[in-house]
Amino acid sequence: MIGRWLRRKRKADPLDELEERLGYRFRDRHWLEKALIHPSHRYEVEPPGTEDNQRLEFIGDAALGLTVAEILFRRHPEWDEGRLTRERSRWTKGAMLVAIARRHDLGRWLRLGRGEENSGGRSRDSNLEDLVESLLGAAYLDGGLKAVSAIVRNLWASESDAGEPEGWSENPKGGLQELVQKRWRNQPRYEIIAVEGPSHAREFVVRVSVQERTLGHGRGRSRRAAEQDAARQALERLDAGDTAAETP
Repeated sequence: MIGRWLRRKRKADPLDELEERLGYRFRDRHWLEKALIHPSHRYEVEPPGTEDNQRLEFIGDAALGLTVAEILFRRHPEWDEGRLTRERSRWTKGAMLVAIARRHDLGRWLRLGRGEENSGGRSRDSNLEDLVESLLGAAYLDGGLKAVSAIVRNLWASESDAGEPEGWSENPKGGLQELVQKRWRNQPRYEIIAVEGPSHAREFVVRVSVQERTLGHGRGRSRRAAEQDAARQALERLDAGDTAAETP
């Protein structure tokens, strides 16, 4: 009876819910609390000498990259280095981190100064991206890569399976450039090979190549759109192992 009464009277700790959302229970909540301190809160509220979450961002970013690399490496033995690199980039880019923070309402736990709060800092993309990295850095220092992996597998599940999250800006040209640099230490070259249609409805035809080997063709109402289309085709061919698109 007394035990039940004590349980009822125990005050709920808001960090309990945050840990549930993360999918990881901290052994030392000092790290978790530090991950929530925005520089504005440290400056306006915290006593001198208090550290904010900026240093945690640094280690969180590194831990995220390694964790995602291992997950993808083990999950997709059929993918080559280029495909792994592009997918890791998609999982770890700022747009993904912001989408995850919004989906799980992580900004609710941010500790902000009054000015930052009043100016909409709780929903600001840069603050949400930093928060996710800081939480991962805190988890790494508390429980190593195992802790980071637990959080990533929990929070990233819906985003990674659903393809690009809402607001994700596809960038096939960037992906192709990264792949070409990694694989052949070169740059893709885009060339307009035709301009078709009447002046009010022009369509550009673009070829993308590396070392004189054509990787893909694209069409678009602008040169940029055609280049993006050509890069997308090149990536699809290379992912599918099309040897005709391989360069020496």
